[in-house]
Amino acid sequence: MNDIDDMIGQIDDVVTLERMLGKRIIRTMYFVGAVLYTIGAISVLVWSINEKAPWIVILAIIFYGIIGNVVWRLSCELWILLYYMHEKLTSIDKALNRK
Repeated sequence: MNDIDDMIGQIDDVVTLERMLGKRIIRTMYFVGAVLYTIGAISVLVWSINEKAPWIVILAIIFYGIIGNVVWRLSCELWILLYYMHEKLTSIDKALNRK
């Protein structure tokens, strides 16, 4: 019976927006985006090597791939930070309401 109550409590938290699903979605988006970004950078790198591009172009592509993935990660972390702030504020609100 306790498992059913826990499950109902979790569903209630999601429905009342006390628990956010966005963190999971953002983590999935991060993984997919990082893979696509890396594949794109590698494919442009291979193309530029095959076209015998100057070495500075090849270095720029490598730099772009690394910096791009870092910026993508930071933007996803900022979104997740907003969800953590919401969770902390919700837990503070629950603790104050219990008193």
